[in-house]
Amino acid sequence: MSFVVFLLISLSSGSINNGVHNYKIIHTTDVHGWINGRPHEPKYTADYSDLLNFVYHSKMNADPNTTVLLFDTGDLVQGTGLSDATEPMGSFVLDVVQQFPYDGLCIGNHELYDAPTIEYIRSHVIPSWNGKYLGANVALSNGQSFTQPFRIIPLENGQGNVVVLGFLYNFKSADPSVRITDLETTMQGTSIRRACATQNIAFIVGLCHVASTDEDLQIIRNYIGKYCPRKPLILLTGHSHWERASTPDDHTQIMESGAYYRQIGLLEFSITSAENLRNNENLMDEVMAKMKEDDEERRHVLENGDATTSFSPTSELFAIHNDHTAQLDDNIPGDTPIMLSFKQNFLATKLTVFQAFSKWKSTTDWNIPLATATRETIKRKYKELELDTPLGYSPHYYKKAVLPKAGEYSAHYLVVDEILPQTVDPTHSSYYCFVAGSAAIRSHIFEGLFVADDLYTLDPFNNEISVLSRIKGDVLMALLESDLSTQAIQDGMRFDEDLISGEGESEKLCLESNDNTNSESVKFNTKYAATHNQWNPDEGYFIAGGSYDVKVLQGILASMGVHTTITNTGLFMRDQIKKFITTYWQKNDESSLHPAQFPTALLVTILIIFLLAAACTTVLTVVGCVRKNWKPYSHESSPLIERLG
Repeated sequence: MSFVVFLLISLSSGSINNGVHNYKIIHTTDVHGWINGRPHEPKYTADYSDLLNFVYHSKMNADPNTTVLLFDTGDLVQGTGLSDATEPMGSFVLDVVQQFPYDGLCIGNHELYDAPTIEYIRSHVIPSWNGKYLGANVALSNGQSFTQPFRIIPLENGQGNVVVLGFLYNFKSADPSVRITDLETTMQGTSIRRACATQNIAFIVGLCHVASTDEDLQIIRNYIGKYCPRKPLILLTGHSHWERASTPDDHTQIMESGAYYRQIGLLEFSITSAENLRNNENLMDEVMAKMKEDDEERRHVLENGDATTSFSPTSELFAIHNDHTAQLDDNIPGDTPIMLSFKQNFLATKLTVFQAFSKWKSTTDWNIPLATATRETIKRKYKELELDTPLGYSPHYYKKAVLPKAGEYSAHYLVVDEILPQTVDPTHSSYYCFVAGSAAIRSHIFEGLFVADDLYTLDPFNNEISVLSRIKGDVLMALLESDLSTQAIQDGMRFDEDLISGEGESEKLCLESNDNTNSESVKFNTKYAATHNQWNPDEGYFIAGGSYDVKVLQGILASMGVHTTITNTGLFMRDQIKKFITTYWQKNDESSLHPAQFPTALLVTILIIFLLAAACTTVLTVVGCVRKNWKPYSHESSPLIERLG
């Protein structure tokens, strides 16, 4: 799949004049704390500090008629140790981001789970942004002020105003200190109407921590279209971790720019008035010629750039052309702003890509002082938090895949098949079904050295391990074979599509041209990794997993008419993953140990003991116990079974 995609929309044939203004919007979303580069994926050569360089050089090298804007659409926190090992959670990342020249940010759901983080945002983050931190449907439950609903950006040289709105999807699991108003109600409120009544609007930007495929986005679009008909509308979205390019009509662009800072979005477009477009027959020809010239310049830079980036212009750079309208409607007033062209670019976070698209000149220093200082601050914090501490050595590459391909190792099934059983059911009683939802594991496990930061990228949440009370085997089998209604799956689960297949975010792209739709149901096995077993229909079984997954499954069972209770174990997922790694994934004579490797070595040892001692019966008993590194089978001895009854 492509790392860079161009989407060119030609709206009409016309002619150019001085009344054309050009815009570049740089978009980040769902960064989730990934501000220190990607040591396991060296092909991503641009760290987060390089975004400062990219924005600076983009502005410095832009022609006088081009305005460059920078926006973020939420979920800056929860995903790495630099975010989650700090107190309060996310504070360091939020402080670093304040050094960036964002023209607007919206809040995401991951900023709203933790009460101390919410208080830090209220007292430190929001005041520092001076009205740029947005969330029209987010408020504090106690009535204190929080995120702003919108801001107005006055443009230079009589270009008008940019109206910037901020939204969060209809999030149901926020901390009680926060109140989320549904978007239908929010869009009918006075704040949005007041924003859309702004005079001389050049275009509108919606910063939406809403998946592009979510019906909530359609609500936002419909109301803005009602209040500001035909105004150019840019909806920058997030939350699903996909790259999506959507062009629902001739004046609307929807752009979702991936996640984890593997890529950023760059939206380029030109605007003129309807009158100017009518009066200049060659307008579009010259606009498109300028676009082609820019594309050829970028191709030349990339083709002659650093070959170590593995960036292939012929296979990873392409254009899609689409004609939306052949001519302007005669009823459109002459002063109506018209979007002449769009280009949507998804840029892999690689230095050569950043340098090509910012028109950086090699005669100047790429690193500006602020970028260098920010990078040094991040490196110092990484050391201070001891995130480079070795914990073990992974014997394989484990994909974050609920549905791994043949021959692949799955991080989800590592949790389900090895970590949870040893934690919850060390006697291997076979009375448990272990589960891990698609959102439970957030990163691949790379073969080789595993450090403290990898623990946070794998499991940012450290949810408590919980157990559902016994259900009959026939109910369990029905659950595992079921189609799950998206309404039964709590808010954040619906759009974690990148976590199902385990594909890298930069490898996924959706190009959409019409209204977005939601699937009504998904298969259980595309959302959950679960124990493979022959379940007895008449026997009783427990379901065990992270507290979030267990709570969701409790709700799904309730919708099936099965009511259960939850017991918390007092054990936490990230802690148990760490215990597993520090116990089993240690180097020994250049080889990485792993529970699955234990039986062969132990059987050889036991065979020698057998030959020497001739204690056949005793040795065979030991073999049966040690093969799985568990005690002899006895479900009555499981402490959790004794507690659960």
